[in-house]
Amino acid sequence: MRRFFSRHMPGFLGVALAAGLAVAAVPATAQAAAPAIARSAVTLAGQPHSVPDQGVPEAHQSSDTACAGGYSKNWSGYVACNSTFTSVTTTWVQPEVSCTTTGNVSFWVGLDGDGSSTVEQTGTSVSCATGTPQYYAWWEFFPANPTNYSEPVYPGDTLVATVTYEGSDTYSLKLTDVTRGWSENTTLNAAAQNLSAEVIAEATTVSGQPTALPYFTTAEFTNTAIDGESLSAAHAQQVFMADQADNDTQPPIAYPTTLSGSGFNDFYSGGLGSAAAAAFEGSTNDDLYSYSSPGLAQTSDPMMPGTSPAIAELSNGTYEMAYQSTTGYLTLFNSGTVTTTSLPMKAGTSPAIAASGGSYQVAFQYSNGSLWTYTPSAGGVNQEQGMLAGTSPAITALSGGGYEMAFQANTGVLWTFGTNGTADLGLGMAGGTSPAIAGLTTGGYETAIQENTGFFTVYGTAGNVQTNQAMAGGTSPSITG
Repeated sequence: MRRFFSRHMPGFLGVALAAGLAVAAVPATAQAAAPAIARSAVTLAGQPHSVPDQGVPEAHQSSDTACAGGYSKNWSGYVACNSTFTSVTTTWVQPEVSCTTTGNVSFWVGLDGDGSSTVEQTGTSVSCATGTPQYYAWWEFFPANPTNYSEPVYPGDTLVATVTYEGSDTYSLKLTDVTRGWSENTTLNAAAQNLSAEVIAEATTVSGQPTALPYFTTAEFTNTAIDGESLSAAHAQQVFMADQADNDTQPPIAYPTTLSGSGFNDFYSGGLGSAAAAAFEGSTNDDLYSYSSPGLAQTSDPMMPGTSPAIAELSNGTYEMAYQSTTGYLTLFNSGTVTTTSLPMKAGTSPAIAASGGSYQVAFQYSNGSLWTYTPSAGGVNQEQGMLAGTSPAITALSGGGYEMAFQANTGVLWTFGTNGTADLGLGMAGGTSPAIAGLTTGGYETAIQENTGFFTVYGTAGNVQTNQAMAGGTSPSITG
């Protein structure tokens, strides 16, 4: 299957705040977990491709390699190269596919295929050519065409796939459907190269072009090994699928998580096009989940119960999520990569995040009750502003650059802090509630709070506006510019 690869990393697309102001009441993050949402301003340029009725993938090759990791038009997963490999194996649960396009998606392991003229691979595919997902298993020895197995494959089946070089130009390909109780072992001769080994989710190539990737639920790869060693020991690199991989403005369509134990998860993101993206905590496992049309993705990283995540769109079209993990530390997640900062957060509080100029800043209450910020460049910084226990800060990017934060000080009064300096706004807040803040394209910002009178109040560039609308006790408003 053809490997299109680009070493270019995505560039930046500017995202501007819309004029106007909107507010809504949501439960306080200190008392009830609430989802966070951000909106993308990225438009994808990808075009659907036609596929044959049975969705048989074509075998194609490319001289590109993924030794340094990076972006591919049709691969998402891990690739090891710069060595000689003789075996690769993995286990996965067959993802469920929704035919959001007429394309194909495949899940497989193989030797060669990246920077070589041969491919020895086996796995499963799903065709959406008819509008209804068709699941099947196959094997392939490039340059010969792939061959389908006759046994059935269903969503939720556990598959085990192994490709082994036996010596003397002989390869053994074994695929087992543990759930259905069938196994196929194919042995053929092929010119030995063994230049790469890979575990891949693919937008299957037809007529020399990747098909438009249909939506698939999380692909969980476990028990993965190359030459009997872990992916990290084999120096396998992450490969992200991005439409028009030679164009630096495209966000990932699918991406693998960082390695965890003997495997990783592979997520569909659809390029995070011009649609909403959200983050929330799961009800049964406390894992951080993300949502972007048309479906959910589970990050498999647990959050501290009772806290809420925050999410912001970066200018390259991806989303940065901030949350308090079960370790109590501030943690970040973006495109499959989990970053633990080792900065302890105050129990029962949640971070806030805002993006500007290709980067982002997180505001949170440190375990000692002080307002802290985190940026990729500076790390954690103590802003030495005391916060009321059990409350969370808010943060916004300003149209002129920089950030502004709002928080309930340990005196119970609304304060702001950031590019415009530190200000005691003199507004008493209801105990246990948190403010919201939004930057305006016309400059300045607006904050929204529940005053200690119980009334909803907006304060900022336009001054103090008390609505005389009583809010439910213990809840906090939200606001956008």
